[in-house]
Amino acid sequence: MTLSAPGAEAAVIETRQSLTLLFAPVRGPLAPLLPALAGAARDRTRLACAYKLSARDACAARAAGWHVVRIADEMVIDPQRFSLDRPALRQVRRKLRKSAKAGLVIRRAEPLPNPALADLDRRWRAAHGRARGVTMGVYCPGYLRGQRLYTAETGDRIIAFVTFHEGPQEWTLDLIRHAEDPPEGTVAALIAAAIEDARAAGLSRLSLAALPAAPDREGRLTARLRRAVAARHGAAGLARFKTAFAPRRAPLYAAAPSRAALVIALADLALAVHKPPPPGIAFAPAT
Repeated sequence: MTLSAPGAEAAVIETRQSLTLLFAPVRGPLAPLLPALAGAARDRTRLACAYKLSARDACAARAAGWHVVRIADEMVIDPQRFSLDRPALRQVRRKLRKSAKAGLVIRRAEPLPNPALADLDRRWRAAHGRARGVTMGVYCPGYLRGQRLYTAETGDRIIAFVTFHEGPQEWTLDLIRHAEDPPEGTVAALIAAAIEDARAAGLSRLSLAALPAAPDREGRLTARLRRAVAARHGAAGLARFKTAFAPRRAPLYAAAPSRAALVIALADLALAVHKPPPPGIAFAPAT
């Protein structure tokens, strides 16, 4: 869905209780979109929320009187400055040596319908549980057509793949799927290949997506909840994997017109992530 205001446009999603603007505006500044979002949410008997805002957009929301909270840190790499020779990347170097010994072949693949990819996704879900929704990627052949795809092969068999949202200034990691017990370093080799291609394309920003906000930014209760959720959903291992690439943490924020609306909207989004709503949400026009 798209939300429009004079000189600005952004993606929005409707969940059970909220109408949420996702990420940075596609066009223009955030400020004119906030009253449009509030009006559209009111018309739909929903709560307005802006989710995963940059620090600059969070300032704009705060200036408009919205309540703002830091919710996550985006893991950002500059491909032009990325070097495996850095001491901080010794774990990645070790993993890449392991993957090379295993004889893995890493390819940039065309995102065409491929039964092998669908089978990997099915097996991954069988091992890890239901895929999450909203800002989390869900495997769909049509969805993959608009993404950048990398595969890892051994022999003539695809054993893992990753996808990236491909923007003009930035690529963002989306899906990670792999077979049971792949050779050590398989996913690291896929990410390293994407970083190298991003460097060749002249990009200065590649995102490994977000992790929960750094613990030193949290209160005790928030930290306890974060650790509990991470333990339940296996997020700790994913966090270790991403931080092994020594990314820069770029804070991300959520905002809503009131503190109560912010709490309810974030709970609603969390529910939608872990129990995705059915597709087919209608367009939400600006007011």
